[in-house]
Amino acid sequence: MQLQNWSAKAFILSGLILSNTITGLFASGQNETLYWYEAGKAVEWKVDHSKQFFKLHENYFKEAATAKTYIPFEYVAQNIVSIDQYSSSESVEHYINSGLMSPVTAIYSEGLKEKTLYLDDILLLQLRDLESTKAIEYLQNRYNIELLKAHENSYNTVLFKNLNTNEYINSALLSAKIYEAENAIVKEVQPNRINLFEPLGAANDVDIEKSWFIENSGQAVSCGSYQQEATTDAAIGQAWDNGATGKNTKVAVIDFFGFDYDHPDMQGQMLGGWDCIKNKTYDASNFYFTSSSQAHGMAVAGVIAAKANNGVGSAGVAYDSKVIPMLIDGSEASVVLALQKAISSGFDADVINCSFGSYFPSPAIKNEIDNAINHGRNGKGTFIVASHGNDYYDDINNPQYPSSYDEVISVGASTPDDLRKTPNDGWDVSGSWGTNYGDKMHISAPGVCIFTTDLSGGNGYGSSDYISFHKTSAAAPIVSGVIALMLGQDNTKQYSEVVSELLNTADKVNAGDGGAKYNYYYNEDEQGRSRETGYGRVNALKAVGGTPVGIGNTMDADELGISMNTLVQDKLQINLSNQNTNIEIHTRIVDLSGKTVYFQALIESMEIDANSWATGMYLVHFIIENQAIETRKIVKSSY
Repeated sequence: MQLQNWSAKAFILSGLILSNTITGLFASGQNETLYWYEAGKAVEWKVDHSKQFFKLHENYFKEAATAKTYIPFEYVAQNIVSIDQYSSSESVEHYINSGLMSPVTAIYSEGLKEKTLYLDDILLLQLRDLESTKAIEYLQNRYNIELLKAHENSYNTVLFKNLNTNEYINSALLSAKIYEAENAIVKEVQPNRINLFEPLGAANDVDIEKSWFIENSGQAVSCGSYQQEATTDAAIGQAWDNGATGKNTKVAVIDFFGFDYDHPDMQGQMLGGWDCIKNKTYDASNFYFTSSSQAHGMAVAGVIAAKANNGVGSAGVAYDSKVIPMLIDGSEASVVLALQKAISSGFDADVINCSFGSYFPSPAIKNEIDNAINHGRNGKGTFIVASHGNDYYDDINNPQYPSSYDEVISVGASTPDDLRKTPNDGWDVSGSWGTNYGDKMHISAPGVCIFTTDLSGGNGYGSSDYISFHKTSAAAPIVSGVIALMLGQDNTKQYSEVVSELLNTADKVNAGDGGAKYNYYYNEDEQGRSRETGYGRVNALKAVGGTPVGIGNTMDADELGISMNTLVQDKLQINLSNQNTNIEIHTRIVDLSGKTVYFQALIESMEIDANSWATGMYLVHFIIENQAIETRKIVKSSY
């Protein structure tokens, strides 16, 4: 076999010789053009023949050290390597025959060559007759493909493996051939792009006071050596005060690198999930990490559901919800499987978080998203939340997927001073970046310095068990958590009803005409939606239908004569000047995890010692008859 010619112009398919004029391949020296069909239209791709490309299998990392031959290669993507064309064919064949690696095809789109994608031997196929087992049997026999996974449900995409490995029939070729020859029974068929999706977040080790996006009193947001003042939050703490915690809801997190079931802030917070790379269970008994220096999925999970009231870390937006980990590697096949599993019996996710993206659409992914929205939650609709991207692109010209699909709740990033994240705006903690924006974005959420979980024990992004998380990957799980808060209050509502409440209760930040103001009324068909922040920045309190603390009560702290100073040398002074002997007032002080650090009846004058408290923000509740009449915020700083 000549390994340089995997895209050979002639090959054998099910005993039939197909000539070099086979539909799907036009040979032109080193610039072959492949195509397959998406929504009935041919989509063309160039083939990169500059090198040979291979996918390393799991057993490579276990056995390569004992292999008899050595091949110098370069990593070009996760588990994808390139080898110079002049490397020994015998050595390459030895690695392939030993099951250590398999050839892949490198493709790129005109104008987007900087994003090279790789095709393996998996086909993603949708049948017109969704119940037809005869069609599956026919396709397997006719095209020498093997069914990898049966339908979770009758409407799902089906995964096949291309068995024509001896002559290495490119999966793009085979997809085009099947579509053109079998369009009467096949609705869509495409090759699996191994590295289509990538995580959309960044992180750094933390020196952060507390979670500004949950409760904000104008404290300094500190990420490493970076520090500015925060002036807003997403009203999450106030939603908690109104009893919204996400209880009895499940959020599937489709993400990368692994999930740490042993993390002190996530023990008991993650249910059994699915390894969508190996197609098997993923839980506390067998979890693993695909990278020991990355923790993207773990960071997302912590934003949603990190524990409260445990005295460590912070708390997730919906700390009474549960996370269902869905481990992916960025391939279309793994994301298809994750979307299918998330809504299947036994998992039954209420919300699916997708903090990843690609500038290339995928009919197979779109099909599974539609299925989740139409069939999830027993027909009420599972919510798909996705990051909108970090390249400061207008989504009209550069739509990011899956966030740009109409049915997906697309999330942009906002800053601690309540503006859209733009490049060089003073909040570039992890390099200059800006949130994508435009007509396809639905809502914004905080996306800078989000305090969350890292892998524990020195693995992950930093040396601590916690990190500061950035970009739209951090913003999306805040919205997923808010939806979990809403469903925890009432999980009988339909998809459209919840989405309407979420968007219509968002705060229309920086509204106005002209200058740097955002125009929420530029589109007559979608009044209240801007191109900068969508319908606005998410407001958890309003979304759950809560009442701001201190509003709507018959009396407040000022009327009762309560005054409070800021912390001075770890001492908090509270005074009661108009004491009414008929009213008993208590003071409860809690940290952002919900842990009570002080509870006492309020007397005429009292000094509270905060020396033993950790640095960070605290909420001071003034309580009458078990109801908080007002909440104030204090910050204990490090000296």
